[in-house]
Amino acid sequence: MKASYSPARIRISMGLAACILFGIEITIALTHHGDWIRNSLGDILVMPLLYSIARCMTPRKPQYGWMLPLGLLVFSFFVEGLQGIRIADILNITNPILRTIIGTTFVPTDFLYYTIGILPTFIPEYFLRKKRQCEIVSPME
Repeated sequence: MKASYSPARIRISMGLAACILFGIEITIALTHHGDWIRNSLGDILVMPLLYSIARCMTPRKPQYGWMLPLGLLVFSFFVEGLQGIRIADILNITNPILRTIIGTTFVPTDFLYYTIGILPTFIPEYFLRKKRQCEIVSPME
């Protein structure tokens, strides 16, 4: 009996991955200040975190597997651009938690870290797309 695609299985696995990645991000934010782990690894890991959250909320089979990761990359570039114009200061955000989430410093190398972080997310999208194509081509049992 072949395993079938299960939206519930995707939701659970992506939800679990999101929780684990969120825990790692919180640990990094609380324990590392101004070092490579916080400034680089945190930016790399935020992309799989966003991907896991998005896939948890939209578990259906992707028609175009590259669109979700690419959309998240564009979104992260947009947010980094907002940091470049100091959007937190413009909006007069004083809450330290919100300022941390939005970000207050523009660093051009973050674009590279976001790109590195999004690359692994193309792998599950590729295999889900491949499985979908096989299900369409395969004869019904």
